[in-house]
Amino acid sequence: MEHKKLHIVLHAHLPFVLGHGKWPHGNHWLCEAVVHCYLPLIKVLEQLPQHRLACSVVLTPVLCEQLQNTECLSVVKEFCQQQLLTLQEPCDEQERYWAQFYQSRLEQLESASTILSHFVELRKKGVIQVLTCAATHAYLPLLGLDGSIALQYWCARQQYQHVFGDVPVAAWVPECAVRPNYSWCSWLPDTGFNTPRYRKGVLQLLQEQGILATVVEQDTLLHSEGYNRANTLRPGIVHADNQHSLLVYGRHSNASWQVWSSVFGYPGDFNYLEFHKRSEGSGIRKWRITGEATSLDEKQLYSPTQAQHTASVHADNWVSTLSQVLQSEHGEAELTVAFDAELFGHWWHEGPTFLERVVDNIAKTSLTVQPLGDACNSAISICDVHESSWGDQGNHNTWMNEQTYWLWQRLYQLEIAVRAFVQSEAKNAPARVTAQVLRELMLAQASDWPFLITQGDAKEYAEQRFHCHEQDALKLMRLAKEDMNSALKQANRCFEQNPVFGFLEEELSDALASFLNEPADAGL
Repeated sequence: MEHKKLHIVLHAHLPFVLGHGKWPHGNHWLCEAVVHCYLPLIKVLEQLPQHRLACSVVLTPVLCEQLQNTECLSVVKEFCQQQLLTLQEPCDEQERYWAQFYQSRLEQLESASTILSHFVELRKKGVIQVLTCAATHAYLPLLGLDGSIALQYWCARQQYQHVFGDVPVAAWVPECAVRPNYSWCSWLPDTGFNTPRYRKGVLQLLQEQGILATVVEQDTLLHSEGYNRANTLRPGIVHADNQHSLLVYGRHSNASWQVWSSVFGYPGDFNYLEFHKRSEGSGIRKWRITGEATSLDEKQLYSPTQAQHTASVHADNWVSTLSQVLQSEHGEAELTVAFDAELFGHWWHEGPTFLERVVDNIAKTSLTVQPLGDACNSAISICDVHESSWGDQGNHNTWMNEQTYWLWQRLYQLEIAVRAFVQSEAKNAPARVTAQVLRELMLAQASDWPFLITQGDAKEYAEQRFHCHEQDALKLMRLAKEDMNSALKQANRCFEQNPVFGFLEEELSDALASFLNEPADAGL
């Protein structure tokens, strides 16, 4: 299968929850992701030989900040120890399975200084390519300032250099959400952005930060101006100018959906672990899905052996599907599949086993997994991509709707206030104060807050987190005008609560230059 390439992308992300609550959405949320997803994936990947690329992993900067924090390591160890305490005397097959599972995770934690160090080593080994992302996973097309997008990716680039020692080649766009360049305005009232003005496209702003490759939805690429739909498995390439070009890979909908969907895909198999039912005593999951319409009371006991066998069968089937898709394309072809990493292990417990079998099976075929951003002679030149996301109906409604209008109005007003502060007051303020204002703005911009509000599962938590970051930024700017000593004390308190992007103070002038990056005719 000459000139047939496969890209497997796992997008790992959590908003900054470390120290912001214990259960269910603070530390507990982080522990669940680390123990059930990241550590099992690390274990699978560590068993591979050097320089056999298994996948590309997106580690969002805000997730990296948590995984490299020693407090995170302590919290996750305590979580595993607590789980083992409830399983001191396992009385059945399921409890024995979980006792062994948590003991294995605890042993993994003992061997590293931080959780992030595992990923650093895997990248050095050549087993994974690491992609960056917008610093706090902001929903980029709806941000009011191009400077906000530029700051998000400038910060991501700097953090990547601090952690991995070089610059990122490829970057993920949060929620696969993009917008081309055009005359933009907000139709929400009283935002400060109600007059149309020229905006750069999201991909253009990525290019300006030196990013060479990204991923969008396949339909987004297919409907881009200039794309030849007769070659559906070729990336597009956007040429912004003579110095910047960007490879754009289309996430293959059907091949991804097989793994993604709990209704039509593999994760809904009746042998797999039921996510929603837990034991009243130990709190562990002991049952399998059992049936499509089976009530929780009628669930049958989970068999780890049977579930692992099922995962192997599904892995065989999926690799066969990937091969068939690539073979169906004449000439050069590149197939890209992408998923939230948390699907593997957290939502779909058997996901890491499935991925392990997939990697093993691919090694026995002529398929090769390639990193994003490699030189590509088959890329099709496109002008830009149309406005879209991987949300419901492919638009922005999952993040902007009647439940979240208020959030976007306040976020727009905060962007304008921070820009005014940077232009007028920042030169007189200590670097810690200005840097913390930028941190709080970026943390308030996380796409997680409007998403969780829309979904409803953690609505109050998301509202509270947005409100706190917004109010901390506003308070810092007010104190900087009234009492600089108080402002500095407040900035230090805020950083203790949100210890992210600690390099900002030393590189503040570059950060501010990125934030003030607006087109000359933007009208600001």
